[in-house]
Amino acid sequence: MALGRGTSRITLVETHGLFAEALDVALTLKGHVVRRITATEQDRPPHQLVQMLLRPHTMVLLDPEFHPRGTQFIRPVPEAGVAVVVLTTEIEEARWGECLALGA
Repeated sequence: MALGRGTSRITLVETHGLFAEALDVALTLKGHVVRRITATEQDRPPHQLVQMLLRPHTMVLLDPEFHPRGTQFIRPVPEAGVAVVVLTTEIEEARWGECLALGA
């Protein structure tokens, strides 16, 4: 599918279902193409999840709490040329710094 000007392909990985649904709807209404990775898909082995994140798109919105070692999924995304934005309720600044150091 060809994307219009200002349109992005966004992959959304979020543990909070209602928030994920609201974000999906809001981004879609703005003309973006959103692919949500569901809770069932989040249970896949790490190497499969990384491949899902690297599918053709322009941005990943990632909640690192979706997996016990969720921050391991940050680094490969920007290394593949895809922007990653971390969505977290974490209040520890060290955790934020870790995400930034990994490329978020």
